[in-house]
Amino acid sequence: MKLRALIIDDERPSRDNLKAILVDYFEDIHIIGQAGSVDEALTLLHELNPDLIFLDVQLGPSTGLELLTLFPEPEFETVFITAYDEYAVKAFRTNATDYLLKPIDIDDLREAILKVKSKIKAKREKEVKDQTDAAHNVALGTANFIKINTQDGTEYIAYQDILYLQSINYYTNIVLNDGREIITTKILKDYENMLKEYNFFRVHNSYIINLKYLKGVVAKETYFAKLTNDVQITISRRRKDDFIKFIENNKDKNTEF
Repeated sequence: MKLRALIIDDERPSRDNLKAILVDYFEDIHIIGQAGSVDEALTLLHELNPDLIFLDVQLGPSTGLELLTLFPEPEFETVFITAYDEYAVKAFRTNATDYLLKPIDIDDLREAILKVKSKIKAKREKEVKDQTDAAHNVALGTANFIKINTQDGTEYIAYQDILYLQSINYYTNIVLNDGREIITTKILKDYENMLKEYNFFRVHNSYIINLKYLKGVVAKETYFAKLTNDVQITISRRRKDDFIKFIENNKDKNTEF
């Protein structure tokens, strides 16, 4: 498994040193970019969509921890590489895969990369299973409802009743077209895989919308998906082109748009 990786560190010598180690010892890591600040990192994360980031804690006036708060449900894995051992507990609360101290130990780095590969492999297997299960339900004609696990128990909700889903830390808020909201114990990524067969689209790292209720796309300083009841959901810059292409190809499939 070859991984596409970003190095994020505010010190150029540290970035160059890590890149040299990765090039010399890890043929399965492809460095696709480097960033020295939170702003640079944000741009590259949105544009390049890496599998893995190597992240320092201190990034000029900001921190790597602050960067990760902008990605409540990241699609990339994180390995911290830093000189600051006091941030380890906070780092693991962000769901980071590992936390390594400088100077870099090759064996520790190898173990961290193996952990990353294991997590990515498990996620990909789960995505395939979710998609297979969804397709199976469609084939059986039993796919009208989705099973929702909440802190209070289990509910079955009709797909057509879901207006949109929102990521809230490691939970998901499901908003129904009657205004009711349900907090579930699954992350948004899990629902993305389950809902692909039912005319839903992930327009933002934090939102999935039901295209049945799409009324239009509003272009201001950014793009918004306008839903029934005058709800507006931000469309991320990275997903905008794919979303516009998707709705152009599916305008006649149960949408109001």
